[in-house]
Amino acid sequence: MLFGVTCRLHAAVGYMRIILDVTRNCLDGTEKAGVYWYIYHLALRLLSLGDGHDFVLFANFLKGRHLAECRKFLSQFNGARMETKISRIPPQVFRDWLVPIELAAGKFDIFHGLDDLVPRVSRGKSVVTIHDMAYMRTPDSLRPEWVEFKKRHTTRSARQADKIVTVSEFSKKDICTYLEVAEEKVAVIYHGISPIYRMLEDRDAVARTLQKHGIEGPYILFVGTFQPNKNVERLIEIFGSIKRDHRIPHRLVLVGARGWFFNTIFRKIAQLNLEESIKCMGYIPQEDMPSFYNGADLFVLPSLLEGFGIPVIEAMACGIPVVTSNACSLPEIVGDAGLLFEPTNREEMKKALLAVLSDNALSQALRERSLKRAHEFSWETAATKTMEVYKTVVNG
Repeated sequence: MLFGVTCRLHAAVGYMRIILDVTRNCLDGTEKAGVYWYIYHLALRLLSLGDGHDFVLFANFLKGRHLAECRKFLSQFNGARMETKISRIPPQVFRDWLVPIELAAGKFDIFHGLDDLVPRVSRGKSVVTIHDMAYMRTPDSLRPEWVEFKKRHTTRSARQADKIVTVSEFSKKDICTYLEVAEEKVAVIYHGISPIYRMLEDRDAVARTLQKHGIEGPYILFVGTFQPNKNVERLIEIFGSIKRDHRIPHRLVLVGARGWFFNTIFRKIAQLNLEESIKCMGYIPQEDMPSFYNGADLFVLPSLLEGFGIPVIEAMACGIPVVTSNACSLPEIVGDAGLLFEPTNREEMKKALLAVLSDNALSQALRERSLKRAHEFSWETAATKTMEVYKTVVNG
């Protein structure tokens, strides 16, 4: 009981010991996409807030092959006021046997699971960030073993956590519906934008970066993991139709990691004889991505499901016209800054793409709206609101 009393006394005077579970970013082979950057930027901004709190960046894994990647990730925070803790206890001890995480993490006031999962705690408080409910809403678009894992562990995490953080009102509604949790238990905190995403004045530097990756001439840009819920196959079909019927000079540039069923995308490109018009880039280092956005004539994200949609705000921050789906979180995130279409309606998608490509005035108006809208997303704001969640949870 002494530890519980100590934690509450600390909280009463404003001090908290906060564990940030960064395990996902410490695993060898982790995809550097939306959740990765959420964990990195939120941790970085929380540490910069200071406020006298003690932060611990925590990772737990068994296999030694992850150690090098873990140390590499944690080294990015050198100089920050924080501790790091690497545990080598088998994860199933906490996931399946429900042993309290204090065994590995030590004493704390808050344990924040940043990637859909939070372990059982015995004396402190727990917060979990759940990014979306894809495993319940569109299970057929995801790997079956991943769906089963999430159904078991994310569902349990949501029910046992003291507070849930999510990244859009759309995701909050899904969480409350599918997991049957009360609305007041879920806080919505939007993602921010990395400062590297901005309009680049040095167009020669942009061109050199693109040439390094084999990109020349005008292009339409897509950024996202190659998996069914991104709706890439339908985008390829529409692009092929536009290319055939309107003779546009643009290529379609697809940037992203290979996800579930990614091979169907390459088969579709070959089936439509679009190998010369579509370039699949795979993963691009983050430092080169601003040039990819700045060089594009428009950005398109035709997703059937997004919990947030980080590439949309990255594109807006670079002043690029955005054409995106009217489904899921995207209308909420884009606001009036982009053109929306129904993602299963081929004619609507085609019409929206052609409108931007053929109308310079519309394209310029969307660029201006994009820049204005992008200013509403900040990692500093996200960190401040997350700290407010911690204080509310601890002080009850």
